[in-house]
Amino acid sequence: MHLQQTKRGSIATGGPQYYFHDLSHPVSGYLRAQGAVRVALVTPYGATKSDFFAVGKDHKLVSADGKAGRGKVGHDRIQQGKASGSIGEAIRNWYQLSTGNFERIDVDVQIVEDIFYVRPLRCKYASLPN
Repeated sequence: MHLQQTKRGSIATGGPQYYFHDLSHPVSGYLRAQGAVRVALVTPYGATKSDFFAVGKDHKLVSADGKAGRGKVGHDRIQQGKASGSIGEAIRNWYQLSTGNFERIDVDVQIVEDIFYVRPLRCKYASLPN
């Protein structure tokens, strides 16, 4: 499973977005049935609750506290909710990684008590433009 960063360099239009790819069937099925699921980020120091939400492809957040409604994005993704930045920025901060845009972040997702525990496994930075 991995997150792919889209909208690189687009702070004016909401900043980078992170779409899920290759989710396992149990994870994608749960997410799509729920619409939105709170995310806990697994850090080098343990798991920490966050204000991020995983959102199913046919849903959108209708409130910053995670209430979901029908949407048309077409991609399972992680959205900010009440967080002050993106999930990529949070991963960069917790793991003390260099600044820059990610191409992808390989992750493991575990569902525990209705929360997605997202553990970054490996990050690949995007190539810098010429």
